[in-house]
Amino acid sequence: MYVTSHVDFPKKSWNFEIVNSKPPRNAFWETREGTYLMFSHSNRNIAHFTEVFNFVYHYLHYPSSYLPIERIYFPQYKRDVIYPWILRYMEVAQSIFPADRFFDVLLIDDMGALAKSGLVCFRHAVVSVVSFHSQIGVGRISSYFYGGVFTDMQEVDTLRAATYKHYSIDTSMKQTTLPTVLVMVREMVHGNLPGRAIANVEEVRHFFQTHNQQYHYSEKKLELMTPREQIETLSQTDVFIGALGSGFANVVYMIPGSVAISYSPPHVGGFFFDTLCELARIHYIGVFNSSAPFPPECRNRINANGESTVRACLDILYADNIFMNVEQLESLLVSAVIHLNAFKFSPLCCQSCSAVFQSFLHNDVRSTSDNFIIKLKEKWLEWE
Repeated sequence: MYVTSHVDFPKKSWNFEIVNSKPPRNAFWETREGTYLMFSHSNRNIAHFTEVFNFVYHYLHYPSSYLPIERIYFPQYKRDVIYPWILRYMEVAQSIFPADRFFDVLLIDDMGALAKSGLVCFRHAVVSVVSFHSQIGVGRISSYFYGGVFTDMQEVDTLRAATYKHYSIDTSMKQTTLPTVLVMVREMVHGNLPGRAIANVEEVRHFFQTHNQQYHYSEKKLELMTPREQIETLSQTDVFIGALGSGFANVVYMIPGSVAISYSPPHVGGFFFDTLCELARIHYIGVFNSSAPFPPECRNRINANGESTVRACLDILYADNIFMNVEQLESLLVSAVIHLNAFKFSPLCCQSCSAVFQSFLHNDVRSTSDNFIIKLKEKWLEWE
């Protein structure tokens, strides 16, 4: 990237450098004014990807406030290693743009195809930067609080409706009247951090076997499912349980009024998905464990050589397995069912809900998705 004045942003993690010499002639020059460069905090984490890409859903509702999105560059991602979840997430967003406003997404492979010299230059670009307190912006968006990857519930409704329409998801086909409980178990695939397994998974399975008259239980490895299978499964789930991790980004596909129960590894906290669930109208229950002893790597902040041990400590804590106390789980499920009866299964809560939410509660999601997208496109015509 060639600049004529000082630009304050992180240079080390980007695949280009800033120089003040004359622009080269053998480079590919991107001249579109509606060019966006997006960099996520971690290219192996789907939740961090949404921190930058969800700007698109904000832009959909306020297109006159920003430069038109013509092209989005993702220099961190390669097509042969990117998560299919991310590709499908982008496709859904593209599907609801008017035909004359369709935008392209270019990954690092596409950038290489554009520039035979290996150099891409941008005459204009809106660049994502780390921003923890922005009300809105193209960057690592944390509106209101950590995990605020949307700026309001309307944006989550847009994503949910667009996704159901894109995949023809019909939530009226639920096969049981019991609360549907999904336990997310982890699979060791590329990109996943080690650990965070359910240490007493057999005990958890036995609990649900003995309570099969109260709950319809299933467990899934989301990493091994197609994006459509994930979305359809989450749309049919009432209570989503698992170890804290990016898999909880899927709560946006659950029907409002559902419940998510997240178990953190010992001594690990975080409210990212609490905030996300609030915007998605999902009741979030975070379970934290501070009773386990710290590993040796965490006993001191400084080792004998005067070096910080915090990073090594965190790496171990984040990779630790979780233990689900089934007596506590039983109490949490009672609380979850109370919430479901009040905010998902009962039509009484509709009195103060949006029209979109009411339609979700009445299992009319397919027509709701169609109507929601039609109204969104009508709004675009008004702005034009």
